Amino acid sequence: MKRWSAVFLCVLLFCFVFGLFSSCAPKTEQLLPADEPASPALSAEAPAENPPQEGVEAPASRVRFFATGDNIIHTGIWRQANRNAGGSGNGCLMNSEYDFAPFYENLRNKIEGADIAFLNQESLVAADESGEPLNYPAFNTPRALGDTMVDFGFDVVCIANNHMLDMGANGLKNSIEYWNSKEQITLVGGYLDQKDFETIRVVEKNGVKIAILAYAEDPNNSALGLGVELSYYQPYSSLGLYVPALNEGVLRRQVAQAQALADFVIVSMHWGEENTDVLSATQRYFADLCAGLGVDLVLGSHPHVIQAMEWKPSSTPSGKTLVIYSMGNLINLMEGEGNMIGGLFSCEFVKENGTRAIENPVFSPVVSHTSADYRTIYLANLYDENAYTGTQGYTAAEYATHYIHRYCRTDLDRLSEYYLSRIPEEFRVR
Repeated sequence: MKRWSAVFLCVLLFCFVFGLFSSCAPKTEQLLPADEPASPALSAEAPAENPPQEGVEAPASRVRFFATGDNIIHTGIWRQANRNAGGSGNGCLMNSEYDFAPFYENLRNKIEGADIAFLNQESLVAADESGEPLNYPAFNTPRALGDTMVDFGFDVVCIANNHMLDMGANGLKNSIEYWNSKEQITLVGGYLDQKDFETIRVVEKNGVKIAILAYAEDPNNSALGLGVELSYYQPYSSLGLYVPALNEGVLRRQVAQAQALADFVIVSMHWGEENTDVLSATQRYFADLCAGLGVDLVLGSHPHVIQAMEWKPSSTPSGKTLVIYSMGNLINLMEGEGNMIGGLFSCEFVKENGTRAIENPVFSPVVSHTSADYRTIYLANLYDENAYTGTQGYTAAEYATHYIHRYCRTDLDRLSEYYLSRIPEEFRVR
């Protein structure tokens, strides 16, 4: 018995030692039959139900982009916004209650449908919050307007224009700080210091990076007569602000920097002559330069009327640059019939299999409507665009009530001609 007990103990000891070593040894992967492939690992971010296969093209990355012309807040607009909020429209202060939202309702679906929405804000917001809002020629717009633009979903705000110094250095600084306080907003066109100026703005959506630059041909054309010709980027005043005066050397350098950071480059240009569809020498020269440098899209503003739109041969991967010389106005109370119609631009930035291109560019005409008593204000689609906002087009009956008839004889056909004569068919609403 003792002999068998000794043998039994030896067997137990052997099993224990073998089990110990086998538990420490690396395990071999179990092989499955050839007709039963292993399931792909699932990512915590997204299930890999259809993993990419060699030789199969990856789906295109698309960014839906939307942009507006000059948003200009004249006196009658903020007064009605005050009435919308329950005020009388008189004695408005910068900190009064305002409701600007009803004016922009026909933009809501377009903005919400975009991945990136760009606003060209002509009048400074929150530049000086003391006293009353100010009208042309030196604008000061209540911050309630900016809050509304944020609520509607704009992502990029451009303030590079000839009114950016209307309230002096402190006004520009206040406005920059206001927009920078909005987490959703990427601000271009006004900079607190050299480091801020040298930081290229890049917005990334859906795996596509888009750099946005902004310049103004004359950022110092204000009623204050500041008298400092800013022909290049430089510190403005003792505050060290940088204003985006248009300069070829700066443009060349910043475009190259932007291209190293992003898939696409947009340049916003505040340029040209007001109230004319004739392109200036500056517009032609810098449009050619942008194309030569490989800029993908040029968004023009300042003339306050719609100007030409075209593809230009360029060094971009797609071989062409899209230039909109002027998108015209958004909300405004100017006195020319051409000032009443502007454009809403949309397109898709597409990156696919190493190629990059702008697809589906559309320039939609929009009317800034204000009734003769300045109590009814809204943006309206010139044409029926059910696929775009679900709203009907602007009617002759509506236009007959417009305040513009105080200043000129006009009709809806003339208004439409501003669009049809300047925008090629390939870019029109369809």
